[in-house]
Amino acid sequence: MIERKIMYGFDNIHIAKLSKNGYSIPVHIEGAKAIEAEFKYDTAIAKSGKNNIRFTNFIGGSGSLTVIGLTPEEYGLLFGNMVDANRVTVKETDVSSNVALMFSRRNSTGENIGYCIYKVNFKPIGISASTMENGAMAEESIEIEFEIESNNGDIYYFDDCDDSFFDSVR
Repeated sequence: MIERKIMYGFDNIHIAKLSKNGYSIPVHIEGAKAIEAEFKYDTAIAKSGKNNIRFTNFIGGSGSLTVIGLTPEEYGLLFGNMVDANRVTVKETDVSSNVALMFSRRNSTGENIGYCIYKVNFKPIGISASTMENGAMAEESIEIEFEIESNNGDIYYFDDCDDSFFDSVR
């Protein structure tokens, strides 16, 4: 069924913090607009008699998440900043947490497919602002870069996205 292959849309971004005890309950991030993730592999070919054997080794990845701003809580979750009410304090000693990055896409039959990248580390962002022109407000987007590592050999998974998909990292 070719309709299942046609994917569009992007929705339901969730972040689950990774600790020594596993992943926390995923937290919904509002205002996600786009995601890109690239996975890099090192490939080597060896001979076994008359046959070539191809070995691939995951060597990491990178990507970006585009959102419409961040709440103070989201700053704390993504970048390890100190949050007190609406005040976010950014320090040179802040360490971004390793997190699972979860989201969903829809295919042309209307089915949702959920994705989870197991171990993502977001890079801190700068500050950007612009004035209103002709009294009109323009939506400003933030692009947040991230690095990808494997988590005990696992890189990512995708599955049918039912109501329970975002309840936990599998």
